[in-house]
Amino acid sequence: MFPPTWILGLVGAIYFLYLLQQDFLFWKKMLGAWLAWTIKVAFSVSWMWSVYPVEWLPLELSDVQLVVIGFSWFMTAVTAGMGVLFLVGISELLHRKTDLPRWSYYVLLYPLLWVIAESVGSVIFSIFFYGPGGTIGSAFSFGYVGYLLAHHEGLLFIAKVAGVYGLTISLLCVAGVSLWCLEQYPKYRYVVLITVVMLSGSSFLFIPEIVIPATNATYSVITIDTHFDANTVRTEAGRKQATEGLEAAMEKALAKDPDYIILPEDSRYFDQTVPLSTTKANFKKKYSESDVIIVDSGRSVYNKETVLQAFIYNGSENPVERYHKQYLVPQGEFIPNIYRILFQLVGYSGSLEYLSETISYRVGPWTSQKEAGEKTPGILFCFESFAPRGIKTLVEERLQMPFVAHIASHAWFHTPYTLWSQMELMLQVQAVWSKQYMVSVGNMMSGKLYTPDGSIEEMEVIEKGEGWEMKQVYIPM
Repeated sequence: MFPPTWILGLVGAIYFLYLLQQDFLFWKKMLGAWLAWTIKVAFSVSWMWSVYPVEWLPLELSDVQLVVIGFSWFMTAVTAGMGVLFLVGISELLHRKTDLPRWSYYVLLYPLLWVIAESVGSVIFSIFFYGPGGTIGSAFSFGYVGYLLAHHEGLLFIAKVAGVYGLTISLLCVAGVSLWCLEQYPKYRYVVLITVVMLSGSSFLFIPEIVIPATNATYSVITIDTHFDANTVRTEAGRKQATEGLEAAMEKALAKDPDYIILPEDSRYFDQTVPLSTTKANFKKKYSESDVIIVDSGRSVYNKETVLQAFIYNGSENPVERYHKQYLVPQGEFIPNIYRILFQLVGYSGSLEYLSETISYRVGPWTSQKEAGEKTPGILFCFESFAPRGIKTLVEERLQMPFVAHIASHAWFHTPYTLWSQMELMLQVQAVWSKQYMVSVGNMMSGKLYTPDGSIEEMEVIEKGEGWEMKQVYIPM
C-alpha cells in the first residue's frame, strides 16, 4: 500500500516466525496468529471503504450502507485471515510428532506452509461470500506478502519462477534465515540489521525503463480510458452520454488505422442483443472495410441468465469471438448468500429483491479462450487480475497470443488509490511470470502497459474528449 515501507513486511515476518517458536498455549498461538493475519488483510482491502457513498441504493439501504460496507470489509479480513490457522496447526503438529531440525522449519516448512495458508484463506473467503454467480477458489490474493518483493525491482525477477508464490517463498526464506542467524549467532545481530537496511535501500536504485520502438515489427494498440461513474451509466441519459462519447472516440481511433482498439470492461459499444450478422453489417456500413480488432464487453443474456461477455470484433471477414467473465465480485456483481439471509432477517426483503435484479451476474459457459484466433489478444477481466494465475492460465490455454488485454471498470469506487497500487503490483508480477506484454484499459482508472521485464509504462495520450482519453502504444510482435 505504501511502497517505501515494504521492508516492514519482512521485519513483521521475522517477528511472526519468532513468536511461532515460543512456548505459548496452543489456543493462544492460534488466536494471536489469526489476529495478526486479519489485520494484514484488513489493511490490504481497506479500499472497500472507497465505495462509499453508493448513491443509487434504495433509500432504506442508503441509511445503513456504512454498516454493510463495514461488514464486508471486516468479514473479508476475518475469513481470509483464517488461512493462518492451517499454518499454525500443521507446524505445531510437526513440532510435537517429529524431530525435524530447527533450520528446516525456517527455510523449508514455514515458507511452504505460508504459501498454502494464504491460498486456504482465499478459499475460505470465497466460501463465506459464495452465492449465485460465485466461485469457490483461491483467486482472491489481497494481502499476499509476496507482493511486497515486487516493490524491489532487483528481486522482482524471482516472479519468473512461480509468480507471487515464488516471491512469498523467497521473502519467508529470508525471514527464516535471518531469525536462524539471530538465534544461533546473537552477537552478529547487527549483520542481520544491516542486511535488512541494505535490502530496503537497494530497492530505490534506478533501473532504466525499456523503450519500445515503433517499428514495422510491432502491433499498434489504441486504448480508450473512460470516465463514467456508476451513477451516470445507470440512467438512460447517462448511458446515452457514454455511448456518444465512445462513438466520438471510436471514430478518431479508427482514423489512425491501428491493429487493435481496446475498450474498458462493460463499455457496451456493440449491441449484443442483435444477431452477430447484423452487428457486423452495421459496423461495416459505417466504417467500410476496417480490419481492426476491437475488444468490447457488456451485459448479455445467456440461457436467461445475465453474464458479462467480451465481444471481439475481428475485422469484416473473420468471425466475432465471445468470452464470459469467470471470476465475479461479491456485492458488486452478485449477491452472496450471507447477505440474502441477513437482509431477510432484518426486514430488507424489498431492497434484496431490487439488488437481486440489479446485481445479478452469473458465470457463463464460455470462460475458456483455448479456441481464440491467433491474432486475438488474451482477455483478462477486471478482478480476474487479482487471481495469481490469471494470465498464466491464459498462456497455458493458448500456445500463441499477441498480448493480454486487461479490461477493467472501477465505476463503483471513488479514487481507490490503495486498490490501484496493489492492482499494479499484481499485474506486474503476472506479466513477469507469464512473460507476456499486457495492456490495461479502464473506466474510472488509467490504463498502462506492463512488460515481461517488470516495467510499467505510461502510454502516450493522443486524443481527449468528454469523458474519454485515447492512448497509443506499440507492442513487439
